[in-house]
Formats: sequence, structure tokens, C-alpha cells
Amino acid sequence: HEQQARAAEACRTAVQEAEEARLSSEQAIEDARSSRMVLVRRSEELQAEEQRHASVAASLRKARHAEDLAFEDVQGELQSAFKRKEVLADELSAHLRARDSIAEQLRRLRPEVSEADERCAALEGRLASQARALESELVQQRRAQQELASLSEAAC
Repeated sequence: HEQQARAAEACRTAVQEAEEARLSSEQAIEDARSSRMVLVRRSEELQAEEQRHASVAASLRKARHAEDLAFEDVQGELQSAFKRKEVLADELSAHLRARDSIAEQLRRLRPEVSEADERCAALEGRLASQARALESELVQQRRAQQELASLSEAAC
């Protein structure tokens, strides 16, 4: 009898331990399901975040490419502007040398121009004097012709 009682007690203990194990297993299963749901949600969040990061990275690559193209354009325009500046500087230098050369030629010609002006004034004076003398002579010739004509008519 004692043995049966011990066996029954051992059986009850085993059943109680099994029940505790079952409850513990059910709790563990519930905890695992809960953890799984948390992990699934976290995985979905991470995937969404990864997609956002991929989208941002693609946008950044596009923006970088556009900036690189714009930089190349600006760099080309800058190089063109520097070349144009050099050309303009060369042209300015050539024009300044030409101006200085012409200014020097003018300085050398000024005395000659003054002399030519003086000669022109003298020649104009002589020409005016000769024109007056010629005009006076022509007037005398006309008078003489008129007198001759008058005398010719009177003689006829």
C-alpha cells in the first residue's frame, strides 16, 4: 500500500511536473510567437528603411552626376573665359603698342605739319596776291578791249 501511495504520489508529481512543463512550453511557444511577430515587424521596418536608403542613395548618385556635369560645364566656361581674357589681353597689348607708335609718329610729324601749315599760309598769300594781280590785269584788258571796240566803231 505504501508503495502504491508512493507510486501515486510520484505519478501526481510527474503529472504536475508535466503540466508545469506543458504550461511552460505553451508560454515559451507564446513568447516565441510574440518574438517572431516582433522580429517580422522589425524585419519589415528594416526592409522599408533599406528601400528608403537605396532610394536616397540613388537620388544622391543622380544629384552627384548632375553636379559633376554642371561642374564640367562651369569648368569649360571658365577655361573659355580665361582663354578669351588672354586673347583680349594680347589684343589690348597690341593696340597699346600701336597707339604708342602712332603717338610717336605724330610727335615726329608735328614740326613737319607746322612747317607745311606755314608754307600753305605763305602760298595762299601769294596765290591771293597773284589772283588780285591777275584780276586787275583782266580788268585792264577788258577796258582796253572796250576802248578798242569803241574806237573801232567810231572809226567805221
